[in-house]
Amino acid sequence: MPSASLRALALLAVTPLLASFVRAGGTIACYSTQVDGGVGEIPSHNPEFYDGTDTYIGGPYALACGEMVGESDPYGTWEGSDGRTISAKFWITDDLCMNVETNGNHYYCCPGSINQNTYSVTSCNWS
Repeated sequence: MPSASLRALALLAVTPLLASFVRAGGTIACYSTQVDGGVGEIPSHNPEFYDGTDTYIGGPYALACGEMVGESDPYGTWEGSDGRTISAKFWITDDLCMNVETNGNHYYCCPGSINQNTYSVTSCNWS
């Protein structure tokens, strides 16, 4: 059996290889809000995406989060901190999974339910 120091060296040699295949996790969230409209307040939502380095917020888009099941937002510019932006698309599938597509990458997570109430938040972690 190899000594502990040889096992440690082998682990150090393999760790950078593993790190290149493992992507850090993040969060997808949907915030239900309302915006003033011509006849009253209109339900809306703001999708949020944390990519492991920054949080980006899109919207507001018409429809509350609960109304987004089976629906999709168009690609739009989402704002992050320090003036950073991404172009991203948000949708919720019929199986209640929230999805974000940005820069050719698809991220998703499944919270199990989508909050229906105004000013509610639904979030889950992707990995």
